[in-house]
Amino acid sequence: MSTESSRIVALVNGHHRSERSVRVGVQLAKRLNRNLTLLTANAAPFTRALLERHQALISEHSGIQAESILAESAGDESTVLLRCLGSTDIVVVAADHVSIAGELFEGSVFMNLLRSFPGIIVAVGPKAVLPDLASSLMVCVDDQSDEQMRLLTEFGDPALLTPELVNVIAHPSAARAAVGSDIVDSGNLHQLATHWNKLRPHAPTATWEVLYGDEVNALENYAENDRIAAIGLVSMAFGPLGRIVSPSLANNLLHRSPRPLVLLSEPPKQVVHPLGIA
Repeated sequence: MSTESSRIVALVNGHHRSERSVRVGVQLAKRLNRNLTLLTANAAPFTRALLERHQALISEHSGIQAESILAESAGDESTVLLRCLGSTDIVVVAADHVSIAGELFEGSVFMNLLRSFPGIIVAVGPKAVLPDLASSLMVCVDDQSDEQMRLLTEFGDPALLTPELVNVIAHPSAARAAVGSDIVDSGNLHQLATHWNKLRPHAPTATWEVLYGDEVNALENYAENDRIAAIGLVSMAFGPLGRIVSPSLANNLLHRSPRPLVLLSEPPKQVVHPLGIA
């Protein structure tokens, strides 16, 4: 990920949720040493005034460079926003749903970004805060190991955050003997950590841990620690039926998580892996 062209882009609209995206955008811009852009495609007078107020406060109190962009062009809001975004930008958006059913009540901008934007999206839920002294990026690991390594490469390495790789096993601790040992559950975690530590020797050393129990509860409790800055997830395919019938992990976490979610959508076909891992 090129740090020269990348920005932190906080999306702003006329809703009070935008306060969350600006707050976390400021924190990320400081942490990653990047410029902050406040972006909106909403030309309403209230939104214009909100942009100006946010930029004035940022310039006065944060010590970072910030600009405001009001994107006015033909097309729906999400299409206009996508035209303004570079593939290396990190986009911060306040959201309450990562589901088709939820977005029916909030508009489709967030879901359209998840489907179409090739880079990192930081989703800030209603309870999410980014602790000032946080030092780790918690990454949820499953069978999509290539994409989780891509997430670490595009967000974790530039942020100088320690990768903490976690996987949740549904069976209780007492049943672990039935599957042999923790090694059965942690092999993928260990492999990812080994790859990361070998290929990024100057980056923070990755650690890993297997959690047991309900997936959302386990991840939520683990993320409560102030060392965790955000939770990294690779988004699944966004089929409408699947999202309406079965709520996604991202959607459940977004409602309850004490930390922002770092989301990476599935890449286009024939993407060369950034770390050269087959």
